[in-house]
Amino acid sequence: NILRQTDTDPGSILCLTFTNKAAINMRERLIALTGGEARNVMVKTFHSFAAELMNMYPDYFWNGARLTTAPDATQIEIIQDVLSNLPLNNPLALKFAGNFTAGNDVKNALKLAKEAGLTPEKLEALVQANLAYLDVVEPHLIDILASSLSFKKLPELKAKVDALPEQGIDVSMQPLQDLGFVLKDSLAYAISQDEPLGKTTNTSKWKQRFVQSVDGQKGMHKERERNEWWLALADVYRSYRDALHQRGYYDYSDMIVEVIAQLQQHAGFRADAQERFLYVLIDEFQDTNAAQLQLAHLIADHHLN
Repeated sequence: NILRQTDTDPGSILCLTFTNKAAINMRERLIALTGGEARNVMVKTFHSFAAELMNMYPDYFWNGARLTTAPDATQIEIIQDVLSNLPLNNPLALKFAGNFTAGNDVKNALKLAKEAGLTPEKLEALVQANLAYLDVVEPHLIDILASSLSFKKLPELKAKVDALPEQGIDVSMQPLQDLGFVLKDSLAYAISQDEPLGKTTNTSKWKQRFVQSVDGQKGMHKERERNEWWLALADVYRSYRDALHQRGYYDYSDMIVEVIAQLQQHAGFRADAQERFLYVLIDEFQDTNAAQLQLAHLIADHHLN
């Protein structure tokens, strides 16, 4: 319809999907539907589109150095090397029978960070913001939850928690949600589950999630421990990425994160990419993760659109 109803050049249409097979199928169908007119429409997976931008604008990536994707074995080797250099008191340095027990957790966490579109710097900033927020909100939440839960007082509990200060997460961290929102939204959901039952079962689980007693001291211990683990991971993430680059590699799953970072930092690069693609179409949009969504917005959100 775009090609039939407008004078748009086919090369200005970008179609994104999730697998190579889907991209091939989409291209074949488009060509068949348009009698070949859509031959120059760019049909890519998110990763291959990121690779295309790297090839088109090499000077924005690694100072123009031509890196290659790291084999899985190399990625695992580098992760193990990074972990082996951590101090013994680091939560990621735990060993059993000579192996790092956090190895798989680290690999999975790196994957999650990249799917969220986070560079090591953004991950560290987010966790530091969380820890600072915990320092502010913890004494208030302990005071609010000092007495036993009562079904009749759930509205009062919600009002007090809703009155807690917001974290105010920086706009650069979107679409991630701040800890204050998670705290309040999860309580609202727990209460909505309890109201039809006339009980506090789900609200009690919410309370246990956010406040615990350790050695007689109440606090948001698990939340703080969780964030300190991710703070340690941010250092591992940075060291892992630097080690890859030094060997002439990049992680395949880094491509989208690298492109997002450069589009955000360089207005000229962003403007070129936005002006090149007038239409962005995403197949199976419901499967889009945070990083993919950020990339799509960075391409589509031109100030003239």
